[in-house]
Parts: sequence; structure tokens; C-alpha cells
Amino acid sequence: MKSTLYFREKGPICYEAELFSDEEELTSLIQMLLSSDLNWYWASERQYEAIGGYKNWNLPKSRHLALLTSETSELFCKDFLEEDVDMRRRSIGIYGVRLDQAISTRSDLRSEMKEFLSERNSIVHCVVIQINDMRSQYIFVPGEPNNSLQKLLNKWGLGKETADEVCKYARLRMSQLEFMNDSFVDVGFDEGDS
Repeated sequence: MKSTLYFREKGPICYEAELFSDEEELTSLIQMLLSSDLNWYWASERQYEAIGGYKNWNLPKSRHLALLTSETSELFCKDFLEEDVDMRRRSIGIYGVRLDQAISTRSDLRSEMKEFLSERNSIVHCVVIQINDMRSQYIFVPGEPNNSLQKLLNKWGLGKETADEVCKYARLRMSQLEFMNDSFVDVGFDEGDS
């Protein structure tokens, strides 16, 4: 799998790769997530009406923040595969959170994302973003991930030494997590939720 590393000295770094591109790979990746030392939460949103056979899945336009478990893994998979009438996939935000912690409110997630972005002691250890018009995902991790996260990155084939291309983080432009964070946090909750 081809990957690009967007590197900076201070703050989370980013890998761009096509991790969640087809159903077979998704099944394997979901098992890796479930067996990791993190809880994984996700939220997603479709821009337009689902196309063709995807309509039969009856997925909501917006999926509020949900915990990935063996029971919810099929919905997680469908969220990644669904396409709309404009042939776009859903925008998805995934948050890898310490096992002994939980995210239940918008303010919790906003606060923890602020900590993650400043590389303080956040319960969020990894953020994966899929933008609806792209096939690849952005994987944001600390510049020095802990051993557990590093093992997961290794399983995904992502690392500073294995990246096909290394660029400055600023080249992400509007795809920098700092610019996308609020909109992806908002997808996870109803308008009135705080």
C-alpha cells in the first residue's frame, strides 16, 4: 500500500493511505481495531442520497458517534463502502481512545481533540479521517506514538521509514486536522447536544 507521511516537529503527524478501500480489507482492519489497546469511536455523514443497492442498506444520512464493537462492525463497514448519487463516499471521523476512557459528549470530544492537537495527555491517541471525495484516508498520530499504537501502525504498513513520500505537514493545506476537526466533531452529535 502506498503511503505519504506529512511530517512536522511539533504536533501530530499524518499518514495518507488507502486503508479502508474494499470490503475484504475492511474486515481485516476492523479486526485489527477491535484487538488493539484502544476503543474506537466513529461518526459519518453522507452528502447526497445513497445510490443503487446502497439505498437498501437504509443508513442514516448522519451517523452520530458510535463505539466500534463486534455488534456494530457491520455498520462501520457499510459506512465506509456506501456511495451517494454523486459517487462520493461518506465523510468519516474515527477516534482511537484509551481503553479505560469514553467519549460521550461534544464538549468531551472537543476538549480531548484540543489536547491531542497540542500533544498533551489526551485520551485520544489516533484520528482517522475520510473525506467524501477521496479514496484515501488521513491517519493522524502523535509524532512519537506509544508502543501499542506503533504496533497497529506497523500492521497497517505505516511508518516514517516505510512511507513512499515524505512532505511537510503544511502541504495538507485544508486537510490539516486543525482545519477539519470542528466539522468532524460536529457530525458526531445532534445540533442541541453539547
